[in-house]
Amino acid sequence: SDITNRMPINIDDRGLQSQRPGCCAQIKESIMTNINANNIRWAQKLVISLFVATACSSATMADTSGDQARTLVQQLGDRTVMAIKLEGKQERRNQLIADGAPVMDYQTIGKSVLAYAGAKVSSGNEAEMSDAVILYVSNQILNKIESVRPDKAEVTKVEEKNADTVLVAMILTGPQDSIDGVWTVKQTTNGWLITDVSVSGVSLSMHFGQKLARHAQSVDQLAEYL
Repeated sequence: SDITNRMPINIDDRGLQSQRPGCCAQIKESIMTNINANNIRWAQKLVISLFVATACSSATMADTSGDQARTLVQQLGDRTVMAIKLEGKQERRNQLIADGAPVMDYQTIGKSVLAYAGAKVSSGNEAEMSDAVILYVSNQILNKIESVRPDKAEVTKVEEKNADTVLVAMILTGPQDSIDGVWTVKQTTNGWLITDVSVSGVSLSMHFGQKLARHAQSVDQLAEYL
């Protein structure tokens, strides 16, 4: 009662708010100088509780880029495992595509593949060609996932390259085969998205770009092949 009279505070739906700056330090000082010996234990518990609450709040707010990227990739892996269990082939593919769409930066992937292919695409045709490349790459990835039929997805390593790029290693394990890849996750204007995947140290954007290069002597040739 003595403390609350000397240092009044308000509690509203936003939590604990002081009426004056430096309230926390003064509350602590007031507690330690005004309580009697019988209340020492109570005061210690109160101060410890305040510090613990502050630490927990800071830890929650300081959710790292690596944590966010790990969660994104692990959830994609878990959904892939669930989708592959569907019996119908078209149903499986539709679900895999639906699961990947929110987290895959297909526009960046498509542009990267075209760059590796060395295709000289005009700005007027870029969107249409990029869509065709994305469809091609998606089908190749779906074929691989269906051949492996993973029943387990496990993130094994997370490496923060910089403030907006995280590398997440994940293994998709099937009955007889596996996909051991590194997902590149970047902070974009649309949030954290996967912009590339490397398997056995080879970027899929580069891999598919090089495969398409032999068919990219001209834009028309590449369009016909796709």
